[in-house]
Amino acid sequence: MSTEQITSEGSQTELTILDAVSPSLVHHIREISGQLTRTVMAHMSVSLPFFAELDAKHRADIGALVQSAIRFFADWVQNPENNNLDFMDVLGSDSVHMVEGLSLQQSVSILHSSMEVIEQAVINMKDMPEAKVTLLVHALRYSRELGFSIADYFAAAAEKRGAWDARMETALVDAVVRGAKSEDIRSFGSALACDANQPVTVMVGTPRSMDRHERTVLRLHQAASDLGYRALAAVQGPYLVTLVNVPAEVLMDPECPLYEIFSDDQIMLGPTARNLAGASRSAEEAFAALRVAQAMPNVPRVAAADMFIPERAIAGDHRAVQRLFHGIIKPLQKSASAAIRDTLRLYLSVDGGVEEAARQLYVHPNTVRYRLKRVNDITGMDPLDSRMRFTLRIANVLGMLEDINESSNKSW
Repeated sequence: MSTEQITSEGSQTELTILDAVSPSLVHHIREISGQLTRTVMAHMSVSLPFFAELDAKHRADIGALVQSAIRFFADWVQNPENNNLDFMDVLGSDSVHMVEGLSLQQSVSILHSSMEVIEQAVINMKDMPEAKVTLLVHALRYSRELGFSIADYFAAAAEKRGAWDARMETALVDAVVRGAKSEDIRSFGSALACDANQPVTVMVGTPRSMDRHERTVLRLHQAASDLGYRALAAVQGPYLVTLVNVPAEVLMDPECPLYEIFSDDQIMLGPTARNLAGASRSAEEAFAALRVAQAMPNVPRVAAADMFIPERAIAGDHRAVQRLFHGIIKPLQKSASAAIRDTLRLYLSVDGGVEEAARQLYVHPNTVRYRLKRVNDITGMDPLDSRMRFTLRIANVLGMLEDINESSNKSW
């Protein structure tokens, strides 16, 4: 080995220039590459717990990669001034599959185990003892450069995977908003490693900033992760659409950290779907409710789509109409007597309340109250509450229109 003096800002640094390794030693390294590979594999089986858990094919691939790295080392030491290494040169473009499924930490552990064996083999080398120091320094530099190259490889792969995941996430949200087929939604979710069987709630609002959508989505990911849940999001036109598996009681809290990423405008929560495939209905109802809520006064910033069912029905939302039929009209048709239904219809049409309804029906006001209580028992809607009375009134109108359209016996 030779040395040169390099001066920088008044200090001197001694830079070692390595001598090239003799051709005979290079040939020897190539000859024992198979033996070294077997030793490395045995060493990893003992020292690396994850290695023993891999299937036989994956271990064989790693063995081929280790042998390739040893052979490449033999070529590399012939040009000691070339310290730049490309992991793909060692791996070979046709052998990328060998590192699939390995993490950066696992790949570095394999490199570390391999170099431990090589260094020990150099120390135990009986022939050409004068070349030991040179070969050891070569091995250290080789492992350093290869380690950096592996880190670069994984960083680039992570960047590509992140970009691919972002596109897939946008495609999933778009499929949910469009009401795509369930199998398509599940396919997108599977590509993003989502648990398709978890409940999902769709939130619709506007982003705080229309610039740098990627940052907005990343902030939502982090906010959900901090709560112990997961969020998938995308900006769709002026809207920020988010799919979350956060419980409803957490979402209904106006101070929920997720809402810091949204603007101060309305945020609408769709009904919670049982699984990912049902998220389209949650999105549909959230958008329908948001449209009517934006035209109404005194609406809280965070609201649930179920709060606006009567307004949505008036606006022609078929989901809301179905909810009124299945939640109010059908149960009353099935479980309420004609007297209860007649009392409810009259009560909803008069301005004098219980007393006026009782006077027109020629019954005691308590009888009216009892019948209205039965309506509450059957539907969960209290006719004495002003908001629920409005909902019942819209349902009553729909029921009467349905009777007319069907031209049948007026069951309502």
